[in-house]
Amino acid sequence: MSNSRSKSDERLTDRATDWLQGLFERMDLDANVEIDETDSNIHVNIVGPGADAFITQGLTPSGLNALRAVLQQVLFPNQRPFKKLSLDAGGHRERRSEQLEGFAAWLSEKATDLDKNITVVGINSVDRRAVHLALEGDRKVKTESEGFGPFRRLKITTT
Repeated sequence: MSNSRSKSDERLTDRATDWLQGLFERMDLDANVEIDETDSNIHVNIVGPGADAFITQGLTPSGLNALRAVLQQVLFPNQRPFKKLSLDAGGHRERRSEQLEGFAAWLSEKATDLDKNITVVGINSVDRRAVHLALEGDRKVKTESEGFGPFRRLKITTT
């Protein structure tokens, strides 16, 4: 049974690679795909000069999320995915994560130095969640989200 599972996994990685390479060809991008797969995750990384073009030519984090959603439909059509799929281009998500951790530390420091609550507006849900996670172990501050939809904001309060 594990043998058929590995063949299934191999088919998934082949389909992901083929679909993305076809997309890159149609976009005239010089990019390749690296896939790291575990029992529960598939991490796809777009590498090469085209990966940088993806980001510099306007593929926002939302666009990267949209591409991940389309790839998920390609890999798991009409079914719930049995593996978590993540997609990165040229290490963009890793760099963004580091930026947000630094931003979260700065917010914590400002809130405690000023002894005031800080409200951050115009931050998307993915970034807001990253700040929440970065500060969840910080005993000096507490985070919460307020509001609804596009008017949702992040509030940092001192404890």
